[in-house]
Amino acid sequence: MQSLAGIMFTPYELTEDGFESQFQVDYLSHFLLTELLLPKMIESAKNNEKAGRIVNVSSAANWSGTIKDISQIETRSTEYNMYKAYCDAKLAQVAASNYLDMKLSGAKTNVNAYSLHPGAIPTELGAHVMKPPSFLKKLMRTTEDGADVIVCAAASPEFEKKGGIFLMNCKIETPNAEAADEGLQKQLWEKSLKLLGIKEQIY
Repeated sequence: MQSLAGIMFTPYELTEDGFESQFQVDYLSHFLLTELLLPKMIESAKNNEKAGRIVNVSSAANWSGTIKDISQIETRSTEYNMYKAYCDAKLAQVAASNYLDMKLSGAKTNVNAYSLHPGAIPTELGAHVMKPPSFLKKLMRTTEDGADVIVCAAASPEFEKKGGIFLMNCKIETPNAEAADEGLQKQLWEKSLKLLGIKEQIY
């Protein structure tokens, strides 16, 4: 399973569900889809030799994010910075992926969770920011290169049963330290379940 829907650096907007748009699209929608499909994934991978894989496409922007205070992360009703909102949502993705993998391992399932940075790619994702000059575009990755990283996380034998990792260029990298904080992971996880009004799928 791959979750890669996203928006970036958008003006402040609340969705129909009442959530800040980047938080919902970049993080909460992925969380919900994973939770809805998780029972089927666990069941289908139960007797397989190879583990099932949940791949969340995050960003290197996670290094600039923080989830130490998540009291208003879903609405940002007192302040809004489009760059901070994006970075925080991407960090939330990594933290939730790590926590999910820990829970999957603890429940002895045959499913792992991964997160990754696909690289800087000149797509419409950056439609709300100034277009990069031509010389910078030459330094960016192609869409094919970005897809390679996703396929690597989803299928490479090198990472079989090695979930809870963050990948860049098909190599394991250390993400924002907050993504490894189990206390913050738990707070984020429980708040996400509450915001969505759903029950835990792993016991």
